[in-house]
Amino acid sequence: MLYYDVDPEECRQLPKILKPDEVADFLCIHKNTVYNLIRRGDLPAFRIGKCWRIRRKDLSIFANNNS
Repeated sequence: MLYYDVDPEECRQLPKILKPDEVADFLCIHKNTVYNLIRRGDLPAFRIGKCWRIRRKDLSIFANNNS
């Protein structure tokens, strides 16, 4: 699956920790796709209670490696 190259400057404007729906909006994909990427281990994420969170730096690495 290919994603658009993410501008590093645009990434710096994001919060340091993102919710899956924020990642989906940023990559222009569906929220369920973000959960699938997390489940497959393609997008590093961590849980706080029942909620998944993604680090901005991990999103930047993921997006630029998959462009």
